[in-house]
Amino acid sequence: MRRGLALTTMVLALVAGPACGRKPPLVPVAPLAQAAAVQLGLAAGSFVAQGSQPMELRKESSLGFARSEADLLKFMGRLQLSDSDAARVASGMLDGFADPNPATGSQLTADAMTQVMGRLEASPYPELLWAFKAGYSVGHMAETVNVLSRGTPQPEHVQAFAALTAKDRETLPADLDQSGLPAELYDAILAANIEVRSVSDMLAIVRACLKIKLMVAQMT
Repeated sequence: MRRGLALTTMVLALVAGPACGRKPPLVPVAPLAQAAAVQLGLAAGSFVAQGSQPMELRKESSLGFARSEADLLKFMGRLQLSDSDAARVASGMLDGFADPNPATGSQLTADAMTQVMGRLEASPYPELLWAFKAGYSVGHMAETVNVLSRGTPQPEHVQAFAALTAKDRETLPADLDQSGLPAELYDAILAANIEVRSVSDMLAIVRACLKIKLMVAQMT
């Protein structure tokens, strides 16, 4: 468990990152782009949570997050990343997830996420950076439940889960405040940010994440 915590700390710190100044968008951000930012974040958080495990313990996300190159490229196309940038990011995420060495895989994923966040921060719509980061935190929290428990949380998992997702819960409110997401989606994501004291709290986070996943799918 200590190794898993150490391997995810680098990526979590990267997502938290320093606050950047907000630039007013030239036009309101399209719901399709907002949904894509959250969906890409959900996938990235899931990749990081699963990728921290040895290869034999990894599995397809039972929460249905994106795993295909086609889906990742679709999201990035809606975020107006160039074809070459999108291809590099998708390759980094997929190669990181598939790498048998969790440390190497985490670095590949971190490099890919650095590219995404840099492009979004420099775009006319920096709100999408914060929407991506909010999606990442929720996806990482929900997938971590599966990583720890293989889908069946037990009381002994609660403390480890709280440690692995502490940074997510710390940064999520501020990311949301800068995301410009619709009020209903904002509230749903904020509802996933609960203090974890029991198995029921872990399961509540998974349910909240599935609700968010459905909501952003309906925006597309």
